[in-house]
Amino acid sequence: MTFRHVPVLYDEVMESLNIRPDGFYVDGTTGGGGHSSGICERLSEAGTLLAVDRDTAALEASQKRLEPYSCKKIFLHSNYSEVDRILETAGRPVDGILLDLGVSSFQLDTAERGFSYMHDAPMDMRMNEDDSFTAYNVVNEYDEKELHRIIKEYGEERWASRIAQFIVRRREEKPIETTGELVEVIKAAIPASARRNGPHPAKRTFQAIRIEVNGELEHLKTAVEHLPDILAPGGRLAIITFHSLEDRMVKEAFNARLNPCTCPPEFPVCVCGKKPDVRKVTRKPIAPGERELEENPRARSAKLRVIEKIYKDINNIQEEAMSTAVNTGRKAVARRRTKTTTQSAAAQYKIAIKYILCGALLLLGIVFMAAYSTNLQQQNNTLAARNDVLQAEIDSLKEQINDATSIEKVETIATKKYGMVQPDESNYITIRDEKKQGSSLADTIKKEAYN
Repeated sequence: MTFRHVPVLYDEVMESLNIRPDGFYVDGTTGGGGHSSGICERLSEAGTLLAVDRDTAALEASQKRLEPYSCKKIFLHSNYSEVDRILETAGRPVDGILLDLGVSSFQLDTAERGFSYMHDAPMDMRMNEDDSFTAYNVVNEYDEKELHRIIKEYGEERWASRIAQFIVRRREEKPIETTGELVEVIKAAIPASARRNGPHPAKRTFQAIRIEVNGELEHLKTAVEHLPDILAPGGRLAIITFHSLEDRMVKEAFNARLNPCTCPPEFPVCVCGKKPDVRKVTRKPIAPGERELEENPRARSAKLRVIEKIYKDINNIQEEAMSTAVNTGRKAVARRRTKTTTQSAAAQYKIAIKYILCGALLLLGIVFMAAYSTNLQQQNNTLAARNDVLQAEIDSLKEQINDATSIEKVETIATKKYGMVQPDESNYITIRDEKKQGSSLADTIKKEAYN
């Protein structure tokens, strides 16, 4: 069968890659050579295209289709996630990379490859026919829990649980060997009311199994993280996705590259020093127009996202300008210094030494004053503590003195020394009143009591 590939978003991709005639470009999913031919049309003899695909049939078809073009062409049987191998083959940073994800028109239309739910064929779905793991292994060997996980996660299928149950139940009778048998199981699992509207009932399950067989999301994760590293300044990475899982992964990876700062959000300024090395070429993903959808309905879910590797000096224009000014000043000083005499240089050296010594002495003085101030503060704190203790002792003595001048003490002195009889309540009042009135006897007794 002739390899027929209808390139999606062809004009948009050519414009987004901003192809230079003498540049080096990589088509990581060359397929039938649709996008690759557009790149070659825009390259001169000095330009180079590196066509990469893990499908050998695709590489052969692409090689045949690209023969008429005069640019240099390199064909690599590999996966686009093998970034080191791509860079080794290129031998230099590249000016543009294109990934057209998903399954190609040729692979869908080749019934024996097992990608399509529209044809009855062996359960295969391998993009690289050299691999031994096929859709047969997934459908007939995965347990119900794992089948449910991949159909739910990779296919985003609402009826994933029922489909997994029906697959396990059917294969208990006999293995599911063809795509037609699998389609029957899926249709039986999905209620008739849910099958009336929307896409083919097997579409999401076939997508999930294909992704699992080929490890598509793992390869994509590696690629989007590392492919920007092999771009030359001004080089662009363009990726076409066909379902939300792919698009979400590409979007998040691009955003992480656009905002690499790892500082906590509460930090007022960035201190980690990580800065973006790419920029978005378009604010939103590019989708097919109405005309393209009429001509190629398979493009309806396609989205194109593009980033560009930015020049290093764009990140730090102010820093670079400041550095240039400083370097220019240093060169001017150096030129002036070469004109001075040895004596002048020695004099400048002595002045510098004096300034250094003065600065050192000033620093020592500041340290001494700080230590002295700390010592004074400690002494003040000690004196304050001692003052509190003395005040407490004085208060205690006052209480003792007040106790000594109690009325009992006054009565004792009055009785024993002055021969006064033991006063009754009235005499007691008289003595107390005399004390208040300041009589000489009361004053005498009071003074003696205090002494």
